[in-house]
Amino acid sequence: MEAFYALKQSGNTDLASASLPSAPLPITSARLQTSADHLGVDGKAASDSLPANMQTPSTVGTPFPFAAALAGKHVKVDLPKPSKFSRIAVDSDIRAWLLRMHEYLTISGIEQNVWVVFASNYLDKAPLQLWEARKTQLAEQPEVLYSWDNFREWCLSSFSVHNHERHALSQLEKLRQTGTVAEYKAAHDVLAAQTTLPMQLRIFWWERGLNCHVANRLSQSSKRSGSLDDR
Repeated sequence: MEAFYALKQSGNTDLASASLPSAPLPITSARLQTSADHLGVDGKAASDSLPANMQTPSTVGTPFPFAAALAGKHVKVDLPKPSKFSRIAVDSDIRAWLLRMHEYLTISGIEQNVWVVFASNYLDKAPLQLWEARKTQLAEQPEVLYSWDNFREWCLSSFSVHNHERHALSQLEKLRQTGTVAEYKAAHDVLAAQTTLPMQLRIFWWERGLNCHVANRLSQSSKRSGSLDDR
């Protein structure tokens, strides 16, 4: 240090300055940024790259499991298209079909005002014929025809096995012979096949629906057969 003052007093300032250690560079926060921060390992940098106004889709009124699926910001679910509903039978459950259809329509984001139009395109054979008849009947009431709640209730009442059997029984009870015996038998067999009636009741209802002339001849024939058997 004494040598330094001596040099300064001698006027040799360049030499004095050269002998002094240089000041360290200032340490800024930018120099302390690590590669981990840059990659967003702590989650901060990654979140800064997303738009600040991004909102989670509303799930109010959406049934489970769709609310859970729509709670995320990016949802992509590929569902197979619903199968066609073409027959009324024990192994063809209309409730299951309606549930699968509702899942597909919801996840696919199809607007609810066209749900009935979409779903009715997956009816076939007898159910489709009944739907076409309903369209004719409600042609002037589209708000009723294309309401999803009304469509669902109509499907349940028309295609569930229990309700369908009850409807067939009601028609069978009212069925009467108005043409030939062959025509009456064909109509009776179609309705009876949709029920679980035992054969004895089927025969009872068959005989009750015959016109009086045929029923009388059948009764007389049965009596003659019984008398022959007695001999």
